[in-house]
Formats: sequence, C-alpha cells, structure tokens
Amino acid sequence: MSHSTKLAVVLSTGGFGGIAHLGVLKRLEEEGIRIDILVGASAGALVSAYYAALGDPLETLIEDAAATTLVRLGAMALHLWGFRVPPGEALQHCEHLSRRLLALDAVRFDSLRGPVGALGVLAFDWKRLRAFFSCTGSHETGSVSVGHVVRGSASVPLVFPPKRVHLPGRTCLLSDGGLVRSLPLEWAFAPPLSATHVLAVQLPTLRRHLDHLLPVRRRLLREKHARILEVVPRVRWLPDALCGRRGLERVYRSGYEALDVTAIETLRRWRNNTP
Repeated sequence: MSHSTKLAVVLSTGGFGGIAHLGVLKRLEEEGIRIDILVGASAGALVSAYYAALGDPLETLIEDAAATTLVRLGAMALHLWGFRVPPGEALQHCEHLSRRLLALDAVRFDSLRGPVGALGVLAFDWKRLRAFFSCTGSHETGSVSVGHVVRGSASVPLVFPPKRVHLPGRTCLLSDGGLVRSLPLEWAFAPPLSATHVLAVQLPTLRRHLDHLLPVRRRLLREKHARILEVVPRVRWLPDALCGRRGLERVYRSGYEALDVTAIETLRRWRNNTP
C-alpha cells in the first residue's frame, strides 16, 4: 500500500458472537497483514478497544472472551446495575472484567497503546437521539476516555446501564452502538479516519438487513464496492450460546475461518497496492 492508503477493519455488533472478531484478528496477525484503523460497535467496539487501545495480546483477549459464558455475562450485568453478585466464580469473573474496563478508562483515543494507529467507536446518544462516534484524530472526542465510550457502545438497552460521557459544553448518555448500525462502515471512510480500504466483519445479526436498506449505506456500497471486502463468520447463535466455553470456542473458529484464501489474497493485494 502507498503511504496515503489506509486499511481499516470494521467489526460489527453481535453480543457473545464478538469472539469471532478475535478469530479474524488472529488470522490477520498470523498472515502478517497490518491494520491501520479499527472501528467497532457494541461487541465489535469491545474487541477493537482492547486490541488497539491497550495492545493486549490476542491470546489474552481470546481467553477472557472464552471464559465469559452467558451465566457470567448475566452476573456482570447485575454487577454493573449495582446489584449484589453472590461470592463464587461469577463474582470473581465480574471483578476481573471490571479491572479490565478500568484499564480502558485510562486510555484516550489520541494516545493508543496497541499496534493499530487509529480507533473509532460507534454508540447511540439517548440525550440527542442520534449517533455518537468517537475516534482518533477528532478535535471533539480524541481526548475522551476510550473506556467510557466503549462501555456505552456495548450497553445493550435494559441489559446494561447506559454510560454518561462528558464533553466540553455537553453531556452524552451513551448506549448500544447497534441502535445506529450493525456495521459502522460509513465512519471508517469518513474523516478524520479516512480509510481507503475496509475489511468488514459482519456477524449474522438481524440489524444488518435493516442497514442494507438505508440509502446512505446503499450509496456507500455503490461508490466503494471495490474497496470493501465483507466476511460473515458462520455463527450458530442458539447452539453455540448454550454450550458454554465449547460454544464460544466454535464461534472464535468461525471468525478465523471466515478469512479464506481468496480474502487473504485480496488483502495482500491491497497492502501491496497492486491492481
């Protein structure tokens, strides 16, 4: 790729299926394909933030995600709402996840510690009933805590509490980025991130069908179709969700396998700036 060309990986919403995103990142890492920008919403925001903002090894992220079963996720929801979680493994996991979120709180979008140069997170602002996008290079949100925005983006309504984020002159109440888009493609291409090519990792959610009906998305796909590569990991929602760690490991594998030989060749061609 030329110096003026930037590759973004955009990670969709998808709840527990977000571990598939880690499989995609692991495959990219093994193939030596460098990422310039990471953008995510909801579960995709969590994965993007831990990788780009903290620079945690993927093995650590994979282990944390594989250990976060539905039972433990439910305990975390109670914990965040302020309810008491009985002593035991679930409480220990809640405390572990809370420490991980606190680590994110200390990082700003303009001072990332990971291997990716830029990060973007999409959320929904209840106070203004519209999209809220925070990213590296933004004069308004570049100095905002990554952890605060990610907590909002991953806050599924009624399951997790929304997150207040304070900006100069206004306060936002952030919630699930999936209320805006399943896949935040538009923001990856727009300034200040200005990606030129995008690997879009779209988990098979119901929201994705609505996104494709939006005029802004249809226009983007017409204009940028040659510069967007979409992969859809084959997640089996109910069977995998009910199988605990074993099911989560299958979801991870679905993400890893979503990048087939053709996809890898396309990404290499983009990186080498060849037609």
